[in-house]
Amino acid sequence: VTTKILVFLVVFLPIGTRAQNLIVNGSFEQPVTTSYTSIPPAQLPGWVVTRATVDVQAGSYWAAPMFDGAQSLDLDGSPGPGQISQSFGTVPGATYRLSFAYANNYVDQHSASATDRVFDALGNRVGPDTITHNTSIRENLHWDVYSKVFTASQAVTTAEFTSLSSPVNGGILLDDVEVTMDPKIVEDPRSVTKLIGETAT
Repeated sequence: VTTKILVFLVVFLPIGTRAQNLIVNGSFEQPVTTSYTSIPPAQLPGWVVTRATVDVQAGSYWAAPMFDGAQSLDLDGSPGPGQISQSFGTVPGATYRLSFAYANNYVDQHSASATDRVFDALGNRVGPDTITHNTSIRENLHWDVYSKVFTASQAVTTAEFTSLSSPVNGGILLDDVEVTMDPKIVEDPRSVTKLIGETAT
């Protein structure tokens, strides 16, 4: 008879410590722009532009504050509709949180939509979920925040954002994309199997 002994890891974070963000360039501070810059495939640090183009935009372009930092990303570039993705390392069995802020390019679309998805080789971990925004105005983009917890099943996981717009030059704005490990007990995939005896069958 064999019994599987589950090994658990406890992740502790000191009070006031922010969990490490696994996403590179999650606030789209690179490349630096003073207005907006259209980004074709392979030219957005940390990300892969997998469809059309996207625009990196400065807060001064909107005369409005960004949710984090000085820049954000318009999923509908010049032209759109765009799609971006980024892969990151994960621990199978560990719990993570995807979060990001979103608004809309009110100049080109009074209401814009996109999907977010987290997936790995075995399938979707989050979504695809549809987000819609229609309250952005000049000097106040009225950022909304999305947050969802998922459990990793592979060593590599991917976050993906896809515009649902028709071919236009403005859509969902993204900022402060984060994936962080949830500081809770997680099952270690290196679970131990121990022989404790044999029983005739």
